[in-house]
Order: sequence, then structure tokens, then C-alpha cells
Amino acid sequence: MNKTDEKIMDAALKLFAENGYVGTGTRFIAEEAGFSEMTLFRKFKTKENLFHRVLIKNQKKVLNDFNSIVTNQEINDPKDGLKILFENLFEKMEDNFQFITIIINERARIREFRDVNIEEIISYLGQYLKKQNIFKDSKINSQIFALNIFSFLYFLIVDKKGGKSLINHEKAIDEFINYFNSSLL
Repeated sequence: MNKTDEKIMDAALKLFAENGYVGTGTRFIAEEAGFSEMTLFRKFKTKENLFHRVLIKNQKKVLNDFNSIVTNQEINDPKDGLKILFENLFEKMEDNFQFITIIINERARIREFRDVNIEEIISYLGQYLKKQNIFKDSKINSQIFALNIFSFLYFLIVDKKGGKSLINHEKAIDEFINYFNSSLL
């Protein structure tokens, strides 16, 4: 991929996250990237093709980022392990906030692309939690808990990006973990 493609895809990611697929015109993407609309169409042919390529590129990045979290972490104490996991996941989700916003807001449009989905990310996190045996003998479903973690952290990032935060994020994470741990005892 060359620098022109990268700039156009970065501009598209930003604008699709801010305005949605329907609300983002190719002219605005081209302007944001610093190119003509003709260049955008020469490189990507259609807005839908550009959208799909942006999703594929960023899904791979997110999965690689998540993989770096879960392969570098061995959980001995579930409470400490969850805190580290939450902190790392919060950072990676914040780094990939635009992509995550798109896959949440554009789920209906994304369904036609079988290679891009939020379910894969949630499933990946759930499999990791199950593998680490955090739930011990509990009947907690690791996939549902993974969805809760993902949703909770996404809300915290939305709150953080909104300017004046409604809550203390670190304290909220600690309380979430404490509540989870107390429910297992």
C-alpha cells in the first residue's frame, strides 16, 4: 500500500467514524486526505470498496493489538490479571476508537462483509478469559462477560473523549473488577 492509499484510508476512517457511512461523501474524504475525488476513485473505484478496505485493514490491526495483550499476559491472581487486562484493553480500544465506533454504528452495513465483525473481537476476548480460567467453577459465560467488558470500556472511552468526564475511569474499572471478583467468591 502506498502513501496515497494510506492517507485516503486514514481520512476515510476518521470521517466514517464521525459521520457514518451515509453521512460521509467521497469529496470530503478526498479533501481530508489532500487529494482530488478523482484520485480517490482511481485508487478505490467506489465508496463501498474504500469502506471495506478501511474495515479490513483496521480489523487486522485490532486483532493484532488484542493478540499482543493476551499473549503477553499470564494470569496468576485473577484480580491483578483482570486489572492489567482492563488497562491494556482500554489503551488498545482507545487507540482503535474510530474503527470500533464504525463497527458498532454500522453493523447492518458491515454484515455484508463476512470478513469484518465485532463478534470476532468479542469471541477472541471471551476465549482468552476462558483459557485463563478466570471463572473457575462459576457458570459465567465468558462470551457474555467479554461483551460486558468491551461495552463498559467503550463507554469509558466515549466519556473520556467527550471532554469533561462523568466518572473517574480508574475507579470505575477497579469497582467493576471488585464486583466481578466478589460475585465469584
